[in-house]
Amino acid sequence: MKRAVIEKIGMLDESYYIYGEDADWCVRASRAGFKLIYLPSAMIYHKLSVSSGGHLSWFKNWNKLKSQLRLLSRYAKFYHWLTIPFFMVINIIQSFIKSKHS
Repeated sequence: MKRAVIEKIGMLDESYYIYGEDADWCVRASRAGFKLIYLPSAMIYHKLSVSSGGHLSWFKNWNKLKSQLRLLSRYAKFYHWLTIPFFMVINIIQSFIKSKHS
């Protein structure tokens, strides 16, 4: 990233604690007029969510939900809130699928 981005929008928001801070930073950068680039071929591997207790941990799911709610409260339109139940179900299904393949 360019130094101008950090100078204009600042660093990652520490109030997120864990999860969502990168999405918040991207929204802020975009709204400040910076171009975001998505590279679908890039891959990042996380070993079983080790830092948050694994795929099905209460800690991970609770903090992920809190961060999603914080992100929505800052930037979402009213109709975006309707997606919460859908994505909660998707997250649960993905967690079970990942746990079976571990």
